[in-house]
Amino acid sequence: MPPPRPSPRGREQVAAGFAVAGGLKNRLDLQPLISGRLKSKKQPAQPD
Repeated sequence: MPPPRPSPRGREQVAAGFAVAGGLKNRLDLQPLISGRLKSKKQPAQPD
């Protein structure tokens, strides 16, 4: 019978993969926002 959930090592690898992919996506999504905020500090930060 296969285990109901993957081994901790497998789960850590999957979580690490998601963290890396999510981190790269967040960095790409946030870069224009950060540079835009730095250029125009007069405008209030937009709530997400």
